[in-house]
Amino acid sequence: MVIGCWLLVVGYWSLVIGHWLLVIGYWSLVIGYWSLVIGHWLLVIDYWLLVIDYWLLIIEVTNDKQQTTNNKRQTTN
Repeated sequence: MVIGCWLLVVGYWSLVIGHWLLVIGYWSLVIGYWSLVIGHWLLVIDYWLLVIDYWLLIIEVTNDKQQTTNNKRQTTN
């Protein structure tokens, strides 16, 4: 009888601890999922900022070449 009582108590507390481990695991999964989603969108934003920066660099280099060509023309005239 005493052993059965102790087994019941141990089983109950094992169930309680298992429940809380399951809850912690669930919320860890939720937080991990949203971290992945946010990280994905930050990567997409970073990619598009890199593309914009690349095109701005091309525009700047093109303008510099045009300005250099104009300066050479003015110098020869």
